Amino acid sequence: MNIEDRIARLKTFKANLVEWRKSRDPKLREWLNHHVEAVQRDVVEAGCLVRLTITPPPAVGGLVMQHDVRTSLPNEPNPTNLRYAR
Repeated sequence: MNIEDRIARLKTFKANLVEWRKSRDPKLREWLNHHVEAVQRDVVEAGCLVRLTITPPPAVGGLVMQHDVRTSLPNEPNPTNLRYAR
């Protein structure tokens, strides 16, 4: 797949993700689920992967997780505080 095709796929994915966040349409979610792995691969191969390490305060303890900001679907820990990078 050439670069222009990958860019087009990323733009389409972003547009569908934005639309899904507004409408919560199950058909769009199905499309996103079908294409997320290819988009993640494109982002990694382009060297644009951004991850956040999310940890609780030291006194609390608990889960430490890696969160992929650009390609994660709305399964993020707190969607109101984490915004997709542009």
